[in-house]
Amino acid sequence: MSLREELEQRLKGKLVLVGVGNPLWGDDGAGPALVHRLEGKIPALLMDGGEVPEHYWGTIVAYGPQTILVIDAIDWGDTPGSVAILDRVQEKGFPLSTHRIPLNLFLDLLRKETGADVFVLGIQPARVAFGSSMSLKIQKTLDLLEDVFSDLLLGGVRCC
Repeated sequence: MSLREELEQRLKGKLVLVGVGNPLWGDDGAGPALVHRLEGKIPALLMDGGEVPEHYWGTIVAYGPQTILVIDAIDWGDTPGSVAILDRVQEKGFPLSTHRIPLNLFLDLLRKETGADVFVLGIQPARVAFGSSMSLKIQKTLDLLEDVFSDLLLGGVRCC
């Protein structure tokens, strides 16, 4: 199943997109960057969770979502710019993260509290280093993802 097909199947009902990561660490800022690109373009609650998505817990829960998609740069050892839909995060190698709480704990708590379908759109980073800019490969991936989300969520695939 293609990424587009899987997203089409899973993006149902009231939708929350949470971008996670720190743009000061180059490609780690991919999640928040995609959320900002989609602002005003799709019918969803969009949140820049930065390094502390748990700070938006109350807002997310109060919204009553059926689907919560967390967008994050995750190193699973694939080609930079690759994208995967994950129910749980298992990073390759040492679990270096800019997040305050483990991402899997955040996902599990959201599932328990909301009953929503909670999953991650992982983006394989090319470069995660303090003070670096986002790589061209990740910028191109974000261009494609912006088009996919706009097409799926504005093309009559789902209703708010």
